Order: sequence, then structure tokens, then C-alpha cells
Amino acid sequence: MKTLSLWDRLDPEAKARLNNNETKWVYSVTLITKTLKENNFWQDLTIDQVCSLITFSDTSAYEWNSSDWKFGDKILLKDE
Repeated sequence: MKTLSLWDRLDPEAKARLNNNETKWVYSVTLITKTLKENNFWQDLTIDQVCSLITFSDTSAYEWNSSDWKFGDKILLKDE
């Protein structure tokens, strides 16, 4: 069974917001999209990459707890 990339596991709403911001923030959105497609595990992302994902997907991290930051629980689909 193939491991899904972080891009494949990204919440569809967050993915849509990220895609919508691509026209305004081409370089930044392209970079974070590429990063998500190249990585399978949340722990492989840097703090800066997580912050970029939150910023450019218009996701509010205000209510994130430590588990959300460690494992991406608020922005990634749950494994089935």
C-alpha cells in the first residue's frame, strides 16, 4: 500500500483555499504545495513550512493545541 503524501491528505477546504491564493502568492503557494507533495509525514515539515501552510491556506491556528501542531490534526484528513 502506497503512503499518501501530505498533499493527498490535506483537508479539501484547506487545499481549495491554498489553490485560490496561488494567483496572488505564486512563489509561496507553489513552494508549500511542492513541499506537501514531496513529503509523507507531518514531522518532516519545518515550523516555517507549517506556518506557511497555515498562512496561505487561510487557516486559523488560534484554536490549535499542541497535538494539532505536532501532528497536523486540524488540517490533515484522518487515516482510515
